[in-house]
Amino acid sequence: MMEKPARSSGRSQERSQWQALFQQNTGDPVQMLVTIFEKELPAPSTEFGQAETVRVSMRDGIGLATRVFLPAGQGPWPVILARYPYPMAAMMEALGRVWTRHGYAFVTQECRGTNASEGVWVPWEHERDDGLDTIDWLKRKYWHVGEVLSLWRTVGHGRSTST
Repeated sequence: MMEKPARSSGRSQERSQWQALFQQNTGDPVQMLVTIFEKELPAPSTEFGQAETVRVSMRDGIGLATRVFLPAGQGPWPVILARYPYPMAAMMEALGRVWTRHGYAFVTQECRGTNASEGVWVPWEHERDDGLDTIDWLKRKYWHVGEVLSLWRTVGHGRSTST
């Protein structure tokens, strides 16, 4: 009979670090997420510049609530796009300020029929087309460098990249 391999102490140490981080931020899960990102990312290279809320029209005329966070300066920058159907404005605002300090434009979009976006929410029915329309919109922006990392959060979850 084979013996089960012992767990590595490195993994145990990593778990202890995460537990300590969680205990430090139990009152504010958004701050915990920001702390995690700040710990893992290189030192900030720029300052937060600006944020604005816009309505992006999809191919059928439905407008989706979109928030754009830009670093200080003229750009262009690589873009991180996060699309979601949940009420996550506070978390996205905090993440926008983190990513912009690291030299990324950060764009959040509320899925069709959710939160402040127009239309009717039908899971997965419009996600592909709405995502592609949003990437096409991004490509026309002066501040877009030509790279988009999209983090889509819908009923399940998914990640994709586009250039």
